[in-house]
Amino acid sequence: MEWAKRNPEKTKEYARQYYLKHADRRRAYSRAYNQAHREERAAYSHEYYLRRRREDPAYFVQMNERTKARQKQRRVEARKNRPPSPRKKSSPSIRTYEQLVLHCKRTLNQYAYTAMEHAREACGDRVDEYLQRYPFEAIAEQPIRYHLMRYGISRASGAYDDCYDAGMLAYLYTIHRCAQMNCDYVLPYLLKMLTIYIPDALILYRDSHNLCHINGFREIRIDTEGAQRYV
Repeated sequence: MEWAKRNPEKTKEYARQYYLKHADRRRAYSRAYNQAHREERAAYSHEYYLRRRREDPAYFVQMNERTKARQKQRRVEARKNRPPSPRKKSSPSIRTYEQLVLHCKRTLNQYAYTAMEHAREACGDRVDEYLQRYPFEAIAEQPIRYHLMRYGISRASGAYDDCYDAGMLAYLYTIHRCAQMNCDYVLPYLLKMLTIYIPDALILYRDSHNLCHINGFREIRIDTEGAQRYV
C-alpha cells in the first residue's frame, strides 16, 4: 500500500495492463454484478435523480444542453478531420452504365430463375407448401402496387406491365428462397426484393434511353411536342 502511494503512475499503469489483459473476465463480472443488483441500482438511480432535482431543478436540463453542445462540437471536429471524398461524376461512364444494364438483365432473366430452379430441386414440396401458406393475393399484391406508386409508375405508363411482372417474379423468388432457408420472414424478404427488381425492370424498359446513353446519342421521340425541330 505504501509503495502504491509513493508510485501512483506505476500503480495506474499496472492497473491498466491488468484490465487490458483480463478484459473479458472483467466484462463478465460486471454483467453478473449488474444483473444481481439490478433492483438496488435502479432504486439508487431513482433516489439520486429525485435528490438532484430537489437541489437544483435545472440540473438535468443543463446536463442535457452540455451533452448536446459536446456532441455538436465532436461532429464539427469530425467533419474538419474527415478526408476529402472523391468528386462524384455527374453521370456514370459509358462502360459503367452498360454494365448496369447488363446486370439488370442478368438479375431478372438469369439469376432469379437459376436460384428458383435450385430451390425447387432441393425442397420442391416445401416450396409448394409456402405457395399455399403465403398466396400472392394476400401477401404480394398490395406491396407491389405500393412500390409501383412509389416509383411513379401508373397504370397508364408503358412500364407498368413490365414492372408488375418484375414484382411477381420477386414474389416467386422470395417464396423459393424462404422455403429453401426454411424461414418465416417472407414479407420483409419480399419488400427487399421489390426494391431491387422493380427498379431493374424500369431500367430495362427504357431500351431506347439505354441505347442512346451507352452510345452517346440524343434520344428524340416524334410524338412529343417540339421534336420536329430536330428532324
